[in-house]
Amino acid sequence: MMLIWNPGTTLDSVEEQVIKAAMDFYKDEKTAADSLKLTIQQFTQKLKKHQKEWVKAEELKEYERQKQEEYMLRARGKSQVA
Repeated sequence: MMLIWNPGTTLDSVEEQVIKAAMDFYKDEKTAADSLKLTIQQFTQKLKKHQKEWVKAEELKEYERQKQEEYMLRARGKSQVA
């Protein structure tokens, strides 16, 4: 993963990218924490904070997907009637 930073990018956003990249690469919290020179407690705290944000983002994506499906079904129903 390439770290993305632009002027205006918050430190919190950079931290989130680094935490996610470490978890994606190492697949376990202990090794990821060690690689970032964090205690497991520090890493877990940061991971939990960002996981809440990831869940919210996934829920929003799912909601948008469902709305798109509903729209498509309604559109198909109207085209079949016409």
